Amino acid sequence: MIDHDHLTDKDHDRIAEFINSKAGIQLPYHKRSLIEARLRRRQKVTQHQRLTDYINYALADESDESIFLIDALTTNKTHFFREEAHFDFLKAFFAKPINRPKACLNVWSAGCSSGEEPYTLAMVLSELKERNLIPDFQILATDISISVLAAARNAVYANERLDGIPEHYRKRYLLRCKNPDRHVFRIAPELRTKVKFDTFNLITGDFKDVPLQDIIFCRNVMIYFTAEQKNKIIASYYQRLSEKGMLFLGHSEGLTGKNDHFEQVVPTVYQRAKLCLK
Repeated sequence: MIDHDHLTDKDHDRIAEFINSKAGIQLPYHKRSLIEARLRRRQKVTQHQRLTDYINYALADESDESIFLIDALTTNKTHFFREEAHFDFLKAFFAKPINRPKACLNVWSAGCSSGEEPYTLAMVLSELKERNLIPDFQILATDISISVLAAARNAVYANERLDGIPEHYRKRYLLRCKNPDRHVFRIAPELRTKVKFDTFNLITGDFKDVPLQDIIFCRNVMIYFTAEQKNKIIASYYQRLSEKGMLFLGHSEGLTGKNDHFEQVVPTVYQRAKLCLK
């Protein structure tokens, strides 16, 4: 029988310290009810009587449960064509002959969640390819969460997620379920083959393992990180971008203050700068 003991201050601090060290995500006290609810699900799955017993189990050295703990406490809110101005920018940018790449365009969707962002990119870039504005593209989509990556690979979404997807993209790249009782759609195979999903931790991961990219999308991800963590990630993005490669951040983020790594193209879109060695 499961007790309904509440999350104590001590256990909250233990969880918060662990998640911050592993994922860089802050867990403030005002989100305690949300944290407790997500922990409670794992408590039931692992059949621990008390919440504190589950926490001890999850935080034990070499415990496989720590993976599921991180997964449970990762926020994954996203939708198709979120912050659409970024995709409009890509269309306008590659419409200019001077900006058209000569080789395959490599794009990284960092913190891709359940796949809406990389599949949106795939729709836009496929259209650009059909118009001969880019020769080809490949998308690397990464996240720390195992469960959302599984959902992203499956590429099946509820019809409610159609909002925001322009009609011509719906007709071209979405497959409706043959069973009318199932209100879902799936991303077309031609797009799914252009996206490679993989786990990557922006705090502890080795950025050298990531191939060189022409475009990096990291939107509404770093809002959970400290200033020091953000600066480290931005510097790592600089190292993984090709010459004149571009970085896209969320509309509420942006680079503040002096930054030697990037030059602003338009708000929240930055281009890799040439560093002057002193």
